[in-house]
Amino acid sequence: MRAEEVLRRLISPGSLKRGDDYFVQGRVRSIVDNGDGLIDAEVQGTQLYDVQLTLVDDDLTVQCQCPWFEGQLEVCKHIWAAVRAAFAKGLLPERELYLIVDDPYEPAFDEDEDDEGEFVAQQLRPARTHRDERPQWQRLIEAVGQPPQSRDSAARNVPDEIAYVINPGIHAYGLSFEILGRSRKKGGEWGKWKRISLRLTDLPRLSPFDRETLALLQQRTYSDVLDAIASISSATTSWWIERLARAGKLYSGHRDGDLHPITWDDGPPWRLEIAVVNDAARSKYRVTASVARENETLPLERIDALANDILFSGGRASRVDTGDCLGWLNVLRANGLIEIPHADNERFRTALLRTPMANVTLPEELGWSVVDVRPQPVLALMHDSWGSELHGDLLFEYDDWRVSSRSTETQKTVGRKLIRRDRTNENRYRDRLGASQAVATWDGYRVRLTQLEELARTLSSEGWKIEIDSAPVRVADDFDVEITSGIDWFDLDARASFGDVRLALPELLAASEAKRSLLRLADGSYGIVPTSWTDALAPVLDLGKREGASVRFRSTQALLVDALLQSKLQKTDNAFADLRQRLIDAAPVPRQEPPTLTTSLRPYQRAGLGWLDFLRNLGLGGCLADDMGLGKTVQALALLEELRASGNTRPSLVVAPRSLLFNWAAEAKRFAPQLRVLEHHGTERTKNDFAGYDVVLTTYATMRLDVARLAETEFEYVILDEAQAIKNASSQVAKASRLLRAKHRLALSGTPIENHLGELWSLFEFLNPGLLGSARSFSRTFAAKTTPPERREALARALRPLILRRTKEQVAPELPARTEQTIYCELEGMQKKQYDELRDHYRQALLGRIRKGGIEKSRMQILEALLRLRQAACHPALIDPSYDAESAKSDLLMNELLDVIESGHRALVFSQFTSFLSIIRGALDRDGLDYLYLDGKTRDRQSLVEQFQSDDGPPLFLISLKAGGLGLNLTNADYIFLLDPWWNPAVEAQAIDRAHRIGRQKPVVAYRLIARDTVEEKILELQARKRELADSILSEDNSVLRRLEVEDLEMLLS
Repeated sequence: MRAEEVLRRLISPGSLKRGDDYFVQGRVRSIVDNGDGLIDAEVQGTQLYDVQLTLVDDDLTVQCQCPWFEGQLEVCKHIWAAVRAAFAKGLLPERELYLIVDDPYEPAFDEDEDDEGEFVAQQLRPARTHRDERPQWQRLIEAVGQPPQSRDSAARNVPDEIAYVINPGIHAYGLSFEILGRSRKKGGEWGKWKRISLRLTDLPRLSPFDRETLALLQQRTYSDVLDAIASISSATTSWWIERLARAGKLYSGHRDGDLHPITWDDGPPWRLEIAVVNDAARSKYRVTASVARENETLPLERIDALANDILFSGGRASRVDTGDCLGWLNVLRANGLIEIPHADNERFRTALLRTPMANVTLPEELGWSVVDVRPQPVLALMHDSWGSELHGDLLFEYDDWRVSSRSTETQKTVGRKLIRRDRTNENRYRDRLGASQAVATWDGYRVRLTQLEELARTLSSEGWKIEIDSAPVRVADDFDVEITSGIDWFDLDARASFGDVRLALPELLAASEAKRSLLRLADGSYGIVPTSWTDALAPVLDLGKREGASVRFRSTQALLVDALLQSKLQKTDNAFADLRQRLIDAAPVPRQEPPTLTTSLRPYQRAGLGWLDFLRNLGLGGCLADDMGLGKTVQALALLEELRASGNTRPSLVVAPRSLLFNWAAEAKRFAPQLRVLEHHGTERTKNDFAGYDVVLTTYATMRLDVARLAETEFEYVILDEAQAIKNASSQVAKASRLLRAKHRLALSGTPIENHLGELWSLFEFLNPGLLGSARSFSRTFAAKTTPPERREALARALRPLILRRTKEQVAPELPARTEQTIYCELEGMQKKQYDELRDHYRQALLGRIRKGGIEKSRMQILEALLRLRQAACHPALIDPSYDAESAKSDLLMNELLDVIESGHRALVFSQFTSFLSIIRGALDRDGLDYLYLDGKTRDRQSLVEQFQSDDGPPLFLISLKAGGLGLNLTNADYIFLLDPWWNPAVEAQAIDRAHRIGRQKPVVAYRLIARDTVEEKILELQARKRELADSILSEDNSVLRRLEVEDLEMLLS
């Protein structure tokens, strides 16, 4: 194989192709063999590049001047064209060669210090040396590299001392330093100062101060050779002088060649004062200058130089306040005293107007009155063509003079009045604007339209003027809300005030709908409608219906509108004021139960009966949300019995879960035997005639199926028991409930909110249609992520008269204390292995799916994964039926149940997995323990309840959580075991309340069995969040409402 073909394998295709083209096109202008294996070539590219080929034995070292080679250190097209030309001329041998890329400025290897402080040798670019077939030992030896070589033939000397010398010609536009160095001779004396000749690689050998200083001065240098002359901009001159002088490194040059040190003066700044003095005796004016500080005066002739606010005198540098009079000082230093004859008075006055006079002391006879006033800041903005931003400038108003903050003018004469700028306050205003939402640019400032309102409101309150397109900007002072009432409605009108200009509600609504806060007012000025007003009005207006120039509401919405507007209602008519006051003053007034009721109500139940009567008189629906076990059913029966006893003949409809129908019928027979009760349920219900009955009992499923027939009757009351059944507003059951007709509506539920606020809307849309507006507006106003807490507090305040909530602790102190405890078990062996494998599988499968398609598209898969993980935490057999060993949780439960039975107590065991209960049943059967069992398929529930309540009945009752969580009175239980946590804590609370009810004489202990380090622990955390949601709207502590997010499910898979 030809040597040229071997080399081709070591070069990139791009360089090969373009190099071949260059060779064919004859771009190798010359190629010369200089002997000793050194070949020089010139290749024409964008310019003529030198290429060097060096052959030593079998190593061909290549180098090119082109930018690609110097930047990438890879074989370029110029090198390959030269190599081909060399082969063509016979300058390279026909044997196998090894290609080496040579960097003349760097060693082949670099030493880097690793993180642990050990030095490791790393080849900078392994591709430079192309030796694919060398023995391994040779590659390792050569990887050691050669000693680092300097570009210079000998080691470079660095000076022992460096000085930074200011040139004599200092001016106000910047400063230049000459950087000199000197070294000690062998005898110890100093050598001469010379300009430095250093490279960037020499910096580490200098002192820390010089190393840092030179690095800062060379930031704009693209060469590795340090400049001996450094130019400094005016903006940083003072900083550099102070830095170098404090370090003893600053010198001034002199024509005699000697350097003179300059030290830093830490005293107070010198102050320059220019004055025009009237020398009446000589009929002349004299311009004088003085530089002084405290009790010290500095003659002008002793000032060596000035640079910005730095003064040089006698080998010292100090601060100086020139007061914009530096030009005067330079003229006086150069020319000495300036005298003006009185005869040139007018010409002198005219000449003065063209000079910086702001801080010049003038005699009164020259005729100007000097005006020193505080500037008025003005942010003058203009619209940009693209509309997303405003641009403008910061201006200052001095009486009749308006000047840009970027102007260099220092004064202005208006007639005989001389107005001088106040730089101190101007700088303060400039800093204030810089700290705001305005963004400084090269031509002024820019403000986003979305930030204009906050900026205008803030700056206006601080005394600023704001202008847009030369028109003033006003921030609304206030807005008025007025309410007028009709028969069963009321109208709301609102107006915003901008000084003497008012904006009507339709314009405010249009701005709100367009999400605009900036409006053009009738007088041509601009008005900013605060978003805080929009936020306050928008949720209110969303609840009503647009009627001309106002918004109309139902009378039942008075409390909510009043709560949302808070103190903003400024004018209402008497009808609305009376209704609002009646609702505000609402409080449960105890009402005696009817004499025909066969039981005596407790005091809190009489208060509940009075509250129901209050709602009836107002025509409002309400939710009786007492704790489970406090007798919501008997309070409702007392109301229905009172209606019957008073002569009411219209039937009332009670809708309840099927499992509670027998309980309602039994309770009615027991406490209100004179009520005529019809159970509208079963296949024979089509024959039922509601006439002649006081109460019609039906189930939610029957209501949904028979809604058309039920809606034909206008009931006195429609009462929904366990009303959380209609929590899903889009469900058929919820829709059917809203079609029922009744004069009054009542909901009974210990947990009206189980998961989110949308359930509250569904409940109140049944109780008081339209009270909370549409579902969409309610969600947007109260249930969005960004809903402010005060808005939800307003909702709670408005609904408080319509929700009656009492806890056991409040109304039944004689009820035994309930103890809840969590018992943990540890998964071990095969069960832990199965759970970990299942968790890892779902985590890997689902998280990738969620990232690709989003959480909403993966919801069903996530719920399935969580179900399987919960089952695995309970018992492996729920996942793999072939598993025949026990689980950690079942072992723990059996031990606990044995202790319960041996101590003579009774227990309820709840699980949502009937298959898990079947496993527990098998274990109880094997141990010969007596128990009862109830799930969704059980028909004779009452018989089982009576057996357990009997003292000689079985001591254990296994119950499906969903089937037995409602409608059971099991007060004979001492212990409750919850085998698996449910998402909704309210469901668990209902299960516990099967035993912890009024009539219970002994304490109740509830145990939650939790498998540690599983999804069950995270469910407990989720339960705590849901309790906060429900408590915040039902209790009076007004804690913050938080809507559950889909992130809760992601957390469970973590």
